[in-house]
Amino acid sequence: MKIKYLLPMLLVGCSSAGVVKISDNLYQITEQGQPTMASANHIPDPAIEGIKNASTDYCKQTNQKVKVISYDKPQDPIIRPGMYDVKFSCVNEQP
Repeated sequence: MKIKYLLPMLLVGCSSAGVVKISDNLYQITEQGQPTMASANHIPDPAIEGIKNASTDYCKQTNQKVKVISYDKPQDPIIRPGMYDVKFSCVNEQP
């Protein structure tokens, strides 16, 4: 019986909205924080790494790098009930 409740929770915990184009060369990624016991030990939320990887991969497609425009995180990252949100642009790498 417990398995039917576990699967939807796993699917929600792993979901990410991905990269969304807001305007010309302005993109957004929003990801749900994942409350874990690791947060009490100040281990970064896996959502942060997911956002970094998604934005870096997106800009690498055009041989560019990420320029973060804004970064919002939950009010209390220890509890982590909220959303992480980053807005970024892709810019040419400096030689």
